[in-house]
Amino acid sequence: MLYITFNDQRKTFFPQQEVNGFINLNVTSEIRISSIIICLSGVGVLQNNDKDNKHETYFDKVAYIFNSEGMDDVKKHMNVGKHSFPFKFVLPQNIPASFESPNGFVRYSVTAYMDKGDCGLQSAVAFFTVNDILDLNEIPKCRKPRTYWAQQDGRRLFCFKCRSISAVLNIPRRGFVSGEKILINAEINNLRSKPISYVKATLVQVIKYNHKTGHRKIKRIVAEVLRGSVMPYESQVWKEEPLHIPPVAASKLVHCSLMDIRYILYLQVCSPKMATGKTIKLLKVPVIIGTVPLRQQQQQQELEEDKGGPLLSGTSLPAPISEPCVFGPYSITDVYGQDGVQITFTPLYATYSVRRDRVLELDN
Repeated sequence: MLYITFNDQRKTFFPQQEVNGFINLNVTSEIRISSIIICLSGVGVLQNNDKDNKHETYFDKVAYIFNSEGMDDVKKHMNVGKHSFPFKFVLPQNIPASFESPNGFVRYSVTAYMDKGDCGLQSAVAFFTVNDILDLNEIPKCRKPRTYWAQQDGRRLFCFKCRSISAVLNIPRRGFVSGEKILINAEINNLRSKPISYVKATLVQVIKYNHKTGHRKIKRIVAEVLRGSVMPYESQVWKEEPLHIPPVAASKLVHCSLMDIRYILYLQVCSPKMATGKTIKLLKVPVIIGTVPLRQQQQQQELEEDKGGPLLSGTSLPAPISEPCVFGPYSITDVYGQDGVQITFTPLYATYSVRRDRVLELDN
């Protein structure tokens, strides 16, 4: 049996960090092998149902652990037992973060091949996560509070026959990291004669795919918070309503030309006559998700996990924990395995706090 293990059990790395581990082989009866090869790769793929997929290669390194090519009848004897072969590789600097989506991905893997001569080729693959370093401190607009105002004229809405709805929304800043909460201040005024069923704030991930024939976009809901109804001619006030940001990829997906990621906070309302799941978007606020938090917020934040070592050398920033992406797990077909084996994989993203309600659930 051939399999791969990493020294870092989280299997989560940043650019320029060293990926190291072992190619392991459990031998139940003595065998002879011609070669063992390891391949470390980082690729981006943009899938297209109508035409060929687009590809990017960020690195592709091949190394021989053992190779008998050119040497007649020279094979390595492997006795019964466990055999481990170490490997290490320093990630390049300018590579994008791991990312999985319905129509494209950025994926990093270690693949081992063992040639047993007449007995055929055996392979094993293991995926690992790369997190990008997006420092919010280097983006000035991340610190600035933002206030937005909007009014919907009821005559333009198929379900509203008169008057309007107005809303004002404020967030204290635009830059956040996974694990933080967006504190929302808002006021929604219902100037209509009919009630609003509910109001909700939704954080949405917008993925733009850069196809040859043009750009295509999809949206995925990251998190949302919902409040109840607003009666006619009444208002609803939100005071620092928290919207928790789960583990997600950082904004921009830098160093990848196939896809782009951005995040938008929507304030939405629903009318009793609207179809289930349908809402009207009153406001949209662009926000930036990074991997290095604003230092002012970092000093105020009480981390609930062990701090560990520094995230960046030369800084005092604590290392984040790694948590599975809110979107996942993903099923990946091992094209080199037998019978198209499906491998389950979920990227792990840098997260700076643990939700208290999750801890309470574990305690109960």
